[in-house]
Amino acid sequence: MRNEEVGKNYAEAIYDVAEKQNKLLQAMEDLKFTAELYEHNIEFREVINSPSLDIEVRKKIVNGVLKSTIDPFTVETLNYLIEKGRFFDIASINGEYQKIYNSKNNFVEVEAIFAIEPTEVQKKKMVEKLEKSSGKKVKLKIKIDKSIIGGGIVKIGDKIIDGSIRRQLDMLKSNL
Repeated sequence: MRNEEVGKNYAEAIYDVAEKQNKLLQAMEDLKFTAELYEHNIEFREVINSPSLDIEVRKKIVNGVLKSTIDPFTVETLNYLIEKGRFFDIASINGEYQKIYNSKNNFVEVEAIFAIEPTEVQKKKMVEKLEKSSGKKVKLKIKIDKSIIGGGIVKIGDKIIDGSIRRQLDMLKSNL
């Protein structure tokens, strides 16, 4: 089974249980936190993936490391992933859970890339325009990339609007 498919299947199951327990937002935040920890903390990742450690030992480690940080529901979920040998899919599961949550709650994630940080007023106007045009609540994530020189790039799902000066210069160059 492909990684995306596994992630989607587990995310749907987690979403269903979280919904019944009224923990949708908590589960989303906890999965994101855990996925980032797994990605950035090499020691944690190596211990969780270690075939030389018994499953119960790995579960105790997760409980010890995360119990004071995340909800017991999510700790239980992570223990289940360890039992099934699927903890390494946490990034995919997190990504799919985010998509399900956003879809069911009428959110759209928008990534905007600029050469400099926009002001709060500019961000607010951008969100208002995007919400009006999409008919959805916008979760705006700003990234700074000085290489685009000026203007900006907006990513809404699979759609990319590239209004960067870097792109315009590249287009001019290719037309010469």
